[in-house]
Amino acid sequence: MKKCPFCKQKLQENAHYCQFCNSTIVDLDGNPILVQEFTNRQKTILEKLIQLLVAVFFSVQFFLFGLMLLSSIFGNEVIKLSSTTSILLNIVLAVISIGGAILITNPVINLVKSQIEKLDR
Repeated sequence: MKKCPFCKQKLQENAHYCQFCNSTIVDLDGNPILVQEFTNRQKTILEKLIQLLVAVFFSVQFFLFGLMLLSSIFGNEVIKLSSTTSILLNIVLAVISIGGAILITNPVINLVKSQIEKLDR
């Protein structure tokens, strides 16, 4: 038995394509198709990009939720930025949102990684 290089399912030894993911595993000449692995540098860059995107996502979500919360407490004047107090509240909210996003990004990414590793087994 051999495994599909793409989905890791067990296949018959003479299989030319995977019946699970429909990938071609042997080309027309009979040569096996190899899956290109990422280099360590590519993995690092990809992980940093994902961390950045997750942090931006959480920052925006926390900020929007905070705006809704502040507007329900103080009214819509907070959103209009018409006073020094509302501007200060928005700056504090932005700093708290970014800080919260930075704190939660790594645990969320580690949780997703562990779930993906469980699926790969």
